[in-house]
Amino acid sequence: MATHEGLKQIALTRLEEAKILYDNSKYDGAVYLCGYVLEVALKARICNLLKLKEYPDRGKSKNIFTIHDFEILFKLAGLEAEIELKKKSSSTFFANWYLLASSKDGWTPEIRYKAIGSYTKAMQRSLLMH
Repeated sequence: MATHEGLKQIALTRLEEAKILYDNSKYDGAVYLCGYVLEVALKARICNLLKLKEYPDRGKSKNIFTIHDFEILFKLAGLEAEIELKKKSSSTFFANWYLLASSKDGWTPEIRYKAIGSYTKAMQRSLLMH
């Protein structure tokens, strides 16, 4: 199981990798990794908030914590109210949130099966810059 610090390091490393993909015009892969960056960062925050030594991705808690749904992860991380305020006050934030978390077009692990070219440079740049 990953620790809080381990999850933070994973998120930072995946973000570096996403930037490399972006710089090499591999936008689909960069978008895919950015989703994991956010997911892992939220899971690190959950560990910190709940004072867990390791992220509980096994045993009895597995069904609760091995999720990819950002809305649920934001709730578990104690960020739901903050996210709602940001979505209302910032059009850029809302656009990025929609790209990542909307039910129709949002990030899920299954985007790895989308056709190459599904994501544009502008969409990926928006994710990396905000």
